[in-house]
Amino acid sequence: MRLLKVLEPIQPLVKDAALLQPVPEVGTLLKAALFGQNRTLLFKNRSLDSLPSIMADPPASSNLGSAKATLVGVPTRVIGTLNPHRLEASDFMELANATQVFVRRRDADTQGFLYMSLKPGLPPLSSQIRFRLMPSADPTQFEKGTDLLCPNGQPWNLNMLQLTRNCYAVLKDQMHRDGYTEVTQSLSGIPPDMPYFQRVLCYLEQPFVLDVSQREHSLTALCPNKVTNIRFQAIFYDSHKDICPYTGRLVLRFERSTLPVHTKGNFVVLRVLKILDPIKCVYPHYDGRIPEPLVDNLLISPRGGPRAYNLDRTRSNFRLETLPSIPDDKPDL
Repeated sequence: MRLLKVLEPIQPLVKDAALLQPVPEVGTLLKAALFGQNRTLLFKNRSLDSLPSIMADPPASSNLGSAKATLVGVPTRVIGTLNPHRLEASDFMELANATQVFVRRRDADTQGFLYMSLKPGLPPLSSQIRFRLMPSADPTQFEKGTDLLCPNGQPWNLNMLQLTRNCYAVLKDQMHRDGYTEVTQSLSGIPPDMPYFQRVLCYLEQPFVLDVSQREHSLTALCPNKVTNIRFQAIFYDSHKDICPYTGRLVLRFERSTLPVHTKGNFVVLRVLKILDPIKCVYPHYDGRIPEPLVDNLLISPRGGPRAYNLDRTRSNFRLETLPSIPDDKPDL
């Protein structure tokens, strides 16, 4: 699909939007950012096939025909495996020529292997497809490589919910061939057009990133063949002053409460695991009604006690109880 004219100026609605969807330019083909590289989007629809075309046929040398493995509709090299223990030199990919890379660099180091990442003991649906940066195509040196990072410092990844999209069908098929059948079967009942949020939890204690300057937060709980979208508000919002007094980003996780005050209910609390961006108060004379978060501590409510949610009584769209609990998980931060 080619952009012919811009009727109204194109403006990003979210931060770093161009990293996910390149800004289209007049006269160029529409593109999508994938694996740190801008790739042309191809559209295949039987209804379009019935329309006459007044364009000349593409040259015989064009590589836009069929290919064994395609990602977002564009031909790419064949993916032999996503299993890190079965990688071969032929699975090596180079992204050095990318016009835009998630780590915001263009150099010879942007090369490596696409692979399946799953921490032992965690639900299969918490798997991620990541890109391991490597100095060479030698798969025996895989453990010495590092994962490609997004600008926010988090590993670039495709979560399993993203793989329900039709554009990632080739990766889902490869997972099945690699023996990740439990994952693919768990995804089989999820419609490809199911809406979901950027933060996806597959177990209760799974860490997630939260921006303290936002008034509303959203999560998606992903269970086998079931997706639940969750919204919650006012974690760092001072309703008395109608402000969010702090800026910064945290890594949090839910935990089942062991506090004596919560023994008669199914309560979860929020623990601060890491501070990604410094927490700063943007109001010089703020009275501290919303306490500043501290690493390794529970979040404190304006009333002075730990911020807690009773899953037996919480509103119906806050369905964290559907997630499995893995309290002994030691997250990699």
